[in-house]
Amino acid sequence: MALEIPWHYIDDFCKNPMEGDVPGLEVWGEDAKDWYSVPPVEGAYVVNMGNLFAQWTNHEYGSSAHRVIHRAPVDRYSIAFNYNGNRDFEIKCIDSCRKEC
Repeated sequence: MALEIPWHYIDDFCKNPMEGDVPGLEVWGEDAKDWYSVPPVEGAYVVNMGNLFAQWTNHEYGSSAHRVIHRAPVDRYSIAFNYNGNRDFEIKCIDSCRKEC
């Protein structure tokens, strides 16, 4: 039986999960219209940029749809850190990402 966290985007600036050593994280590849498995790398963090980062960069860098499908016969653990920043900070495009009309 596979356990699943349905696909979603994050609204945060970024999410940094430490994945452990059991696979399951998948990222949507818009170019191939398919899901890519993200292989776990021991001691590494995945940096998943969210919708807030896309807004700051004028969508120069977009957020990624992702999901988790746990198919392994062993337990899978993931520790995530979500960063949102200061709620009183004005959200606007970074000057270097502005495009001339």
